[in-house]
Amino acid sequence: MAEDLVRFLDSISYSGDRDILKDTEIEKVLLHKKEGTYEVILNSLELLPLKVVEQLNDLAEKGIHQKEKCFITYKYQNENENRKDYVMMCLKKYQEEKNEY
Repeated sequence: MAEDLVRFLDSISYSGDRDILKDTEIEKVLLHKKEGTYEVILNSLELLPLKVVEQLNDLAEKGIHQKEKCFITYKYQNENENRKDYVMMCLKKYQEEKNEY
């Protein structure tokens, strides 16, 4: 795993399984001055498990070192048939959360 990704994961206090991210790298980090937020673009060979994406997003939302607000954009190199199932899981989760309110 690239050192910049390790530093980023440490900065958001990610304690999950890092082996899952072995084929993931930071493509770019953008500073959105107007909003005062950072955008970290992660590029992964394969789709990341939904639970990992949710955990990363939750931690990033709390901020880098719990200070600088951050959000993550995901890019995937391999387009495959699992993508449809992945999107459907995301939509189902969104719908469930929406129904809770």
